[in-house]
Amino acid sequence: MQNIPTPLVSTFNEINIGKFITTQHFEVADEHNAHDTHMINLAKDRQFAKSLPDYWLSYRLNKRWRRITGLFNIAGTNYYKGNTGFLDKAKHLIIARIDAENRQVTTYTFKNYFTKDVDVILHLIKNGIK
Repeated sequence: MQNIPTPLVSTFNEINIGKFITTQHFEVADEHNAHDTHMINLAKDRQFAKSLPDYWLSYRLNKRWRRITGLFNIAGTNYYKGNTGFLDKAKHLIIARIDAENRQVTTYTFKNYFTKDVDVILHLIKNGIK
């Protein structure tokens, strides 16, 4: 089994509830955020991209929204996978847990690690490995 790095974990709470139809905005919930951003947004895919993700994840960087990745559902769960990188060179794996009931998103960013087989990663996350 490959060495899996410890992910950067951040939890975000929804703000501006109901203000936008297709986009939800979130603000960081944890004080000790190790993430690159303190705000994210999730936009429902409007089927313009060939990849057809479920959502688009964007970070608020330098007072601007920057699209980071498309998020794809993992086997009917409330977990979604994406990656950062350029074109076919995936660099960082991103797993997002979307909790619609509590209006929260938790992101797990695996720096300098990417795999297409997320079953092992999902198992680690669900069993409390952070």
